[in-house]
Amino acid sequence: MKKIFASALCALCLITVQANAQNASESGRFRIGPKAALGFSTTNLSASHGPVFSYDAGVQVSYGLGHGMFLESGLLYAQKGVKWTWDRDRATPGYIDLPINFGYEYAFNENFSIFAEAGLYLGVGVSGTYRQGDGYKWNYWNTDFSGGYKPNRFEMGIGTVIGVEIFRGLQIRLNYNAGLTRMSNNPNSARSFDTFMLGVAYMFL
Repeated sequence: MKKIFASALCALCLITVQANAQNASESGRFRIGPKAALGFSTTNLSASHGPVFSYDAGVQVSYGLGHGMFLESGLLYAQKGVKWTWDRDRATPGYIDLPINFGYEYAFNENFSIFAEAGLYLGVGVSGTYRQGDGYKWNYWNTDFSGGYKPNRFEMGIGTVIGVEIFRGLQIRLNYNAGLTRMSNNPNSARSFDTFMLGVAYMFL
């Protein structure tokens, strides 16, 4: 009798694990968790601009659409920036970013899957520093980029993510964002920040 009970209990556990694996991107399934990443950012690929250290951190949410597809969003504090190679000045503004991505996940088993995402992000500047090569610094949003041009506090861009998820929750994510708006209200100014990040997230099922 005990052997029969134990066998039935093991079978129930296996069914439950399999159901959880199948339901990770099930339609209507909501997931939420913390996210953090480190990397670098710059404005473009020209020789006059160089990358600076960047990071982001916040909360990430996803909503299952079924058949491995999902929508993902969240709220992140993201520090971005750029340096000017000829005078060693650097700008490091901070934004609150709202990403909106469509993704697809392929699960090999209940403990390992790969995924890819693409979409848009919107950001609003909330902090930041402009530092001259001699060490003098001030609030980035009070910077005058010659001729009265002020930094553009709002930004928008496109983003892509590839990653893996292990143990149905822990994600390792490689993210690239490309800014579409301009750094300032001058139509000839450089594009807003491009960022390349490697991060982790933990999504609660």
